[in-house]
Amino acid sequence: TRRSARRVHRFKREIVVGNRLLAPLVVALLIAADEPPKRSPADLDELQGEWIMVSMEQKGKMRPKGDVDLFKLKIDGNRWIMTYNGSESAERTFEIDPAKAPKVLDLTVGNMRIVFRGVYKLEGDNLTVCHGIDRPTEFKTTVEAGVLTVWKRAR
Repeated sequence: TRRSARRVHRFKREIVVGNRLLAPLVVALLIAADEPPKRSPADLDELQGEWIMVSMEQKGKMRPKGDVDLFKLKIDGNRWIMTYNGSESAERTFEIDPAKAPKVLDLTVGNMRIVFRGVYKLEGDNLTVCHGIDRPTEFKTTVEAGVLTVWKRAR
């Protein structure tokens, strides 16, 4: 009948209009979900420079002080460059998200695309980082996993 045909036509029109409104929202949500962690310019700026390792704990065990003293870190932009005894031992890129609690740090190892997920805190001239394959939720290691480092800003 004519009346049911109008209902079907109106229903189809509502679906089309609804989809037109819904499609941009879905696209925006998908783009937002795929964004890397956000950087806070203030935190990123604060991290820049040279750092000296104060302590390191790996899988629940402290590294000897004589070993730790040989590690240096240079943060340049989003580059994380560690040296051991004066020679470059590792270069990574990193992303931070200081809006999370605790603050989030992801270190990516060069071409291998291995990501170490971590947390960090910046307190004055001290930088504490705890990371592993799985992101820790607190600043400690376990016998099975994790690296906890404390760095002091070089003067």
